[in-house]
Amino acid sequence: MNKIQTSGSYDGECYTINVAFNDFHVMTLDGLSREDLFELASCITVLMPQDDFNKLTMENTDGNV
Repeated sequence: MNKIQTSGSYDGECYTINVAFNDFHVMTLDGLSREDLFELASCITVLMPQDDFNKLTMENTDGNV
């Protein structure tokens, strides 16, 4: 089964996102702005089925999604 892993950081000025696929580093997006993050999030959420999007954005009292 394929697996994606992500990590990210914020240095007080810019954001960085790292993506690995099947234990291989695939890409680093460095120097991202807040607007860039919104653009990426928008693209990803548009691809999600509505039920999954609802699960992602739903507040859950036990802290699990």
